Amino acid sequence: MMVFRKSIPRRTFLRGAGTALALPLLDAMFPAFATARQTAPLRATRLSFLAVPNGIIMDQWTPTASGKNYSITPVLEPLAAFKDRTVILSGLANNEARKLEFEIAGDHPRACSAYLTATHPKMTSGADIHCGVSVDQIAAKELGKRTLLPSLEIGLEMPMVGACESAYSCV
Repeated sequence: MMVFRKSIPRRTFLRGAGTALALPLLDAMFPAFATARQTAPLRATRLSFLAVPNGIIMDQWTPTASGKNYSITPVLEPLAAFKDRTVILSGLANNEARKLEFEIAGDHPRACSAYLTATHPKMTSGADIHCGVSVDQIAAKELGKRTLLPSLEIGLEMPMVGACESAYSCV
């Protein structure tokens, strides 16, 4: 192998290859003999949030012990290889998702709106929708400085307008 003190940007490689795959970092993408400290700024930090709107069987999800020596539960079994790098939070509540005195129903849209915003959404099906800025967008503002796309949202619902449940907007 010939060693040069040059590097190929990942996106340049992808454009040259004419593909749109998620390519892992290759050795050629870093300068030869570069230290971890020198290459750390080149690596983008990733952050993911997942929602399970229909719930989880909590006794199959939550470990019985806390700390490093917890035992993997059946639901978490696929993460066993990453146990040393996994943090499991439990016992949390988002009180902003609870209904207010004047609200009759709307548990589903209210809970989904409060999920990453920790704010109580305005009960409306009009254009005066209001909820807080979500934590993923706050993180994207900082983490996205080093990526082409600061944030990527993926949803599996049909586009909706109007009222969906109890005068809450579908948005």
